[in-house]
Formats: sequence, C-alpha cells, structure tokens
Amino acid sequence: MSADYTHLDKLTDQLYADLISKSEKEIAAKEALSLEKIAVEKLKAEKEVEAYRKKAEQEIAQERKRMESELSLKAEVVLDDLRLNLTNILATKMVAKPIEKLFSDEDFIKEYLFKLAEQLSRSPLSLSLSLSADAQEKWQAQLNKHFPGLTIKLGADEQEIKILNEVEGFHFSIGEKQLKNLFYSYLDQSLQERLKHE
Repeated sequence: MSADYTHLDKLTDQLYADLISKSEKEIAAKEALSLEKIAVEKLKAEKEVEAYRKKAEQEIAQERKRMESELSLKAEVVLDDLRLNLTNILATKMVAKPIEKLFSDEDFIKEYLFKLAEQLSRSPLSLSLSLSADAQEKWQAQLNKHFPGLTIKLGADEQEIKILNEVEGFHFSIGEKQLKNLFYSYLDQSLQERLKHE
C-alpha cells in the first residue's frame, strides 16, 4: 500500500504541478493580453491627445489672426482719425484767421469776386462760408452796397455766382478748378506746395 500511496503522491504532485504550470501560463497569457490592451489604449489615448492638441493650436492660430486683423483695423481707424484731427487743427490755425481777415477787407472782396467771375467753369461747386454774426453783417452790408443781387453769366453757359443770405451763411456756386486756382492765388508758395501734396 505504501507503493500505492507513493504512486498517488507522485500523481497528486504531478497533477498539482500541471495545474500550477497551466495557471501560470494562463496568468502570463492574460497579463500579456492586458499589457497589449493597455498598449493599444495608451496609443489610442495618445492619438486623441495629439488630435486635441492640433485642434487647439488651429483654434488659437485662428483667434490670433482674427485679433491681429481686428487690432490692425482699429489701428488704421485711429491713425485716420489722428490724421483728420491734425489736418483740421492745422487748417484752422493756418487758414481760418487769415481768411476771416481777408474777407473783412473791402478791396479783397472786390478783387475776389472779379477773379471768381473770370474763372468760372462748367462744373459747379456749392460752397458755404460761415462767418461770425458781426463779420457776416459787415460783409453783407459791403456786398449789398457794391453788388446788390449779384448774378454773373458768361457766354452760352449760365454758370452763376449767387450770393444769398441764408440762415447758415453765404452760398456761392462756382467751378471747383476755378475756386482752387483762386484760393491758391492768395496763399504763400510754401502753403501752396503743402496743400498740393496732400
């Protein structure tokens, strides 16, 4: 019987060793499968992260372009406003006072109107000249005294100079080129050059 026990012991030991070996192989296979799944999941996660990163970079680049474009546009608007304000300030300081002074001179007004009449063209321009109430009264009195209801006609064209006393000031209807030439004739050379280049 002892031989049977020994044989049974060997058989039990062998069965136990086989089960252990089989279990270890299954565990190793499951671990390999798990590691493979983990590697696949990791690769998938890395791809998703890369896709999100690229998408975020594209969105950031688009937003940067939009903001740069918007800033550029706003900068242009600010520069244009600045140029306009500087031009208005310079024009006011350089031209307004001398013109008001000239229009208070009776001889200048006569010469101005005669030159204006000589230089009429076919393209009319409506110009409004607003003066202070005092200057307007003086000028109106001078014009009514020397040129009551002034209307000048040249040739077949009925290009007119009309001086009308309206609420917002006096109105002239003259050709743009002639007005420009006349205006330039009363400015000094350096101011004429500056205005021509603008």
